[in-house]
Amino acid sequence: MDNPNLLTLMEMVQTRYPPASKEYPHRQALSTDNRLSFLVNHSVLHMCKVIGSLSTECEASDHGKELNSDILRTAAAKMLINSIKLAVDLDMTPDTLVNELSRVMQ
Repeated sequence: MDNPNLLTLMEMVQTRYPPASKEYPHRQALSTDNRLSFLVNHSVLHMCKVIGSLSTECEASDHGKELNSDILRTAAAKMLINSIKLAVDLDMTPDTLVNELSRVMQ
């Protein structure tokens, strides 16, 4: 894939990580509000895992180890996936996501 647009990325993430995943059967019994809380919390946990891998890499660098660009690139990709997943779970469209980006970058 050369350079997918935001809609394509959002569709890819939604297809790969559907909100009604069979990996979380208990989620179906939750109320709508609790389902959203679960999805947001789960995204946060995945983001924390990525931050942990970055922290581990940076801490080792503080002690003289060279930064591993493969780990850093993987972390960047995973954080983008996690951010897109959160946006999808919040029912954001590419337009609302771009508008929100513009708003917070002012």
